[in-house]
Amino acid sequence: MENLPKSMLFVLRQGPHQTPQAREAFDILLMASSFANKISLLFLSDGLFQLIKQQDTTLLAIQNFTSAYKALTLYDINNVYVAKDDLLARGLTEADLILATTLLDDIEISALIAQHDIILNY
Repeated sequence: MENLPKSMLFVLRQGPHQTPQAREAFDILLMASSFANKISLLFLSDGLFQLIKQQDTTLLAIQNFTSAYKALTLYDINNVYVAKDDLLARGLTEADLILATTLLDDIEISALIAQHDIILNY
């Protein structure tokens, strides 16, 4: 068990419903929570749209998985970060998001990445 990763950072860049990639990343991070000591999420670019409140996927005829992000604390996933510049560029505020997040600038994002053993990009 000593060889298990100590920390994992999931970098989420994809919108929630464009491709299955965002849903797959969510499923993988839940599985990873059973063996990693620390999991963090970093939402960049269109990945921020995964956190928007009250998404309606009725017209897309697909299931909306994004509300499941609210259950992350049950999996001991409490470190959720958002690129401040990307949030502002999309006309969003923290009040638009379903989770409490920490806003980071580019320098803080670089430091966050350096703090993790494994980085997974989606």
